[in-house]
Amino acid sequence: MFLGEPRSSTEGTLGLADVTEIIANMLIDGVSAISQPILDGVIDLSVQLVVEFFNWMRPAGLPGVAIVYTLVVVVYATSLRTAVRIVLDFIPGGGASII
Repeated sequence: MFLGEPRSSTEGTLGLADVTEIIANMLIDGVSAISQPILDGVIDLSVQLVVEFFNWMRPAGLPGVAIVYTLVVVVYATSLRTAVRIVLDFIPGGGASII
């Protein structure tokens, strides 16, 4: 019951252990469907515009490009960490203490 069918084969059947995997795959697919257009459309375009501006400034623009990339990485990492903490808060018994 836990792993699906009896010992001979679990192919094509679902057990209790498969429920978490199915839920995780559904969440990953849903979040990627929402976040991919945001990453491609908004963030890529805005970073590309800023990088092109600093590229136009030639050598004086190199520190600006470095600052933009650093800010993008910091914001992305912070938002990812916050999202992981929010998801872990749903685990009963203090899942956020895992981090």
